Amino acid sequence: MIIIINIMEKLIAGDCMRTNKKTEHILKMLTIVASIFFIGYLLESYITDLLGTFFEILFELFPVFVSFSIFVMTWFAYGKSRNNHDLFMGAAFLVIGFLNLFHMFSYPFMPGFSPEKSAVFYSAAQIVSALLFLASAYVYKDTLPGLINRPVLFVSAVLSSSLLLVWGLFYSENVPVIIYLDGSPSATWILVLLVTTIIILYASYLYARRLQQTGQENLLFLIYGFIILIFSYMVYYSYETAGHLLKIVGFFYLNLAMYKSSVELPYEKLALVEEKLRLAAEESYRNLFDNAYDAIITLDLEDRITSWNRSAEKLFGWRDEEVVGKKFAPLMVPDNLQAERDQIVSNVMSGKVITGIETVRLHKDSHTIDVSATFSPLLDINQNIVGLSGIIRELRPQK
Repeated sequence: MIIIINIMEKLIAGDCMRTNKKTEHILKMLTIVASIFFIGYLLESYITDLLGTFFEILFELFPVFVSFSIFVMTWFAYGKSRNNHDLFMGAAFLVIGFLNLFHMFSYPFMPGFSPEKSAVFYSAAQIVSALLFLASAYVYKDTLPGLINRPVLFVSAVLSSSLLLVWGLFYSENVPVIIYLDGSPSATWILVLLVTTIIILYASYLYARRLQQTGQENLLFLIYGFIILIFSYMVYYSYETAGHLLKIVGFFYLNLAMYKSSVELPYEKLALVEEKLRLAAEESYRNLFDNAYDAIITLDLEDRITSWNRSAEKLFGWRDEEVVGKKFAPLMVPDNLQAERDQIVSNVMSGKVITGIETVRLHKDSHTIDVSATFSPLLDINQNIVGLSGIIRELRPQK
């Protein structure tokens, strides 16, 4: 235990993170492990006495469900993410899900299985999971595009699972005893646990280095899941319920890591790209708006000015900050033309576009200006009218 904690200090968050941050992660990890172990220890007798096999099957079913969920999630998200690492992890969890399913089947009511084969499949799931986790640490987003693709990985996962099933059912008699008749682990199990722990810790080390380079949050959850699984394997044969609960929490973190990588991160990047495009479009529109030859004015439904370009400043003499938020008609429309202007606004608010109107508007110093104007409704994304826009040009130079 002390060795694992010392290794965790070097693994969690990498050497580049501050000491207090490392300590925070280690304490969080130990708190999770200790809390789940204590809950499992308390529930051990109650589950065995009251609900028996039901809770055992339920606990066994959760990692199977999560493994297949990760496979489906990464498989369908690949079209958006194009992340070979996530696709490889999805195929790895398909194999892991099958092995956990074979282990779950190894109860007395399932023909062809037995408690001995249950231990064999459990140990096989440990070793295969560790090897796949280690292999995944060498797979990046663009690694081996010719081999890491959906058809190859799916066929490989199904074929590997089938071979392991046949081996476990018909050839596992030659495997050294993993548990004794009294349920205690053997030297073989200790060796399996040692090898598995070393492999997973090294995979965690590789992911910690990648975390330093990329800063991806999902890698931290991946490391959490790996280390919690190690504790699960350590306590399983002595405290089965606690081992099951730790495994569930470990798979929860692994699922969270893959969700953030396969679903959340690609959509965050997509949202960021859309935001950049929106800002670019707004900037382009603003440049066109400000540098247009004609005066462009927009109003809301209460006749308040919402935008006012530079040509409008030149034409009417009012600066932007002087008129935005004020009502248009009292500032710009002569009293004798108020009724005409109200009719134009009414037509525009009904959805019409009014073009080529020749009328008179007021300058800031109160002299009149002959103008030609076009008015059109402003629509929101739901096609509701939220105001109107006017494009106005002075007629006097033409005359």
